[in-house]
Amino acid sequence: MTGTYGGLTAAALVAISLVMAPRVGAADEPDQRERAEEFARQGVERLMQALDLLMESIPQYEMPFVDENGDIIIRRRRDGGSEEPVPGTRAPEVESTDT
Repeated sequence: MTGTYGGLTAAALVAISLVMAPRVGAADEPDQRERAEEFARQGVERLMQALDLLMESIPQYEMPFVDENGDIIIRRRRDGGSEEPVPGTRAPEVESTDT
């Protein structure tokens, strides 16, 4: 996962730097500069859409609970549904530490 995020982050930085970097000879051809800026803007928009799709593809999980046997259950959400407590379960006990 770190490699995927690192590649996407690097791509985002490259796209932003292309938009922000001054172009040599661009002052002579404003039409070409506008086209280049539009292409860069479209690239960043596509990159953001790709990041949204990536985040949506990562599984989402419900709050963990402890069943009657003492097992901790963490269910995967389906279709982004709401978290509904399962009958006969209780919230996990949380221990705190002094640090």
